Amino acid sequence: MGNRKDRLPCCMALLIAAGMLFTLWVTGVRAEAEEAENDSYTNPVTGHQARIIDELGTLSAEDKAELLRAMEPITRYGDAAYKTTVSGGAFDADKYMDIQYGATMAGKTGVLVLLDAGNHSFKVRCGGKWEDMITKRQADTIAANALRTFEQGGGAVTVPGSVFEQVFNRLEQVRKARPVKYICNAMLALILAMLINFVLVDKMSRMQKTSDQEILESIAGYCRHGEVMIEYLTRTETYSPQTKR
Repeated sequence: MGNRKDRLPCCMALLIAAGMLFTLWVTGVRAEAEEAENDSYTNPVTGHQARIIDELGTLSAEDKAELLRAMEPITRYGDAAYKTTVSGGAFDADKYMDIQYGATMAGKTGVLVLLDAGNHSFKVRCGGKWEDMITKRQADTIAANALRTFEQGGGAVTVPGSVFEQVFNRLEQVRKARPVKYICNAMLALILAMLINFVLVDKMSRMQKTSDQEILESIAGYCRHGEVMIEYLTRTETYSPQTKR
C-alpha cells in the first residue's frame, strides 16, 4: 500500500508534464501555421501564390504584410517570391540565383527576388512564360532601379516592393500590347495579300492579246474545202429590165 501511495504523486507529475508538453506543441503548431499564413498569399481566382522566405529575419510581421500587399497584383499572372538567404560564397551571384529559382519556384511562371548576404547581391529573375517578356538584362535593370530607392532612404520593404511594382507594370504593358500586335499582324497579312493580287492581275493584263486576224488565220489553217458545185433547182421569176430609149 505504501508503494502505491508513493507512486501516485509520480504519476500525477508525469501527467502534468505530458499535458504541458502537449500544450506547448499545439501552441508551436499554431504559431507555425500563423507564421506561414502571414508569409504567403494565394490568389483565390488564379491560384497563383506570393511567398516571403526570410531566412535572415530582416522583416517584421508588419513588413511582411506590407510586402505581400505589394506582391499581390502579380498573382493575377503568375507566382511571386521574396527570399533572403546566405549562399556561403560557393557560387557566383548569377549561378546561385539560377539554383534558388529552381528550388523556390519549382519551374512555375513567376518572379523571384533574392537578397543574398553571402555574395552581397540583390538579384531579380523571371522564369517560365515570363522569361521572354522580362529578360535577365531587363531584370538586372529593375534590380538596379530598386536599389536606388534604398540609396534614397528606402527601407527593407521599399526595395523589393519597388521590384514587384516594376514587374507588374511590365506585365500590364505586355498584356495591353498583345491585341495591338495581333491587329497589326492581321493588317500586314491583308496588305500583303492585296499586293500579291495586284501584281498577278497587272502581269496578266500585260500579256499580249490575240488579234481577230490571227484568230481567222488560225481557223483557215484548220479548214479544208473541195471544188464548188452549182446545181439548178427551179426558176421562180424572170427579171427583164426595160431598155432606155
